[in-house]
Amino acid sequence: RAKGFVVAKVTSDIVKIEGEIEANAILECARCLKKKDVKFCFEISEVYCFNKLVDDYPEELEIKDGNFIEDLEGKKEIDLTDLIYQNVTINFPNKYVCDINCKGEDDIFEKYIHKSSNDPRLEVFKNIRIKEKEG
Repeated sequence: RAKGFVVAKVTSDIVKIEGEIEANAILECARCLKKKDVKFCFEISEVYCFNKLVDDYPEELEIKDGNFIEDLEGKKEIDLTDLIYQNVTINFPNKYVCDINCKGEDDIFEKYIHKSSNDPRLEVFKNIRIKEKEG
């Protein structure tokens, strides 16, 4: 379930869209594999330009922080679905860990070895042994 809002400010040259999205997602911890319902909050901030930003020598334009403006190229509409999708994709974690101190399950390695016993490509991993840490 997700909710959010966007506000568009339009001037003669630009459209600035700002907003926020709140969403819940069930994620699996990369260490212990337990699933957890996680709440996320993403801010949206995008600037669009009606007119061409650079006509001559665009390869010489230096992009600085805060200069990211998308050219509408004559379009009269902005696809908010794509804008929201891009923001969620960029802000979503690549690897989720349920807790910074999560050490994972002790037998997770054995579970994967057992699960993969039917896959001949993973045979090489059956000979790996994990050493216990010494005091």
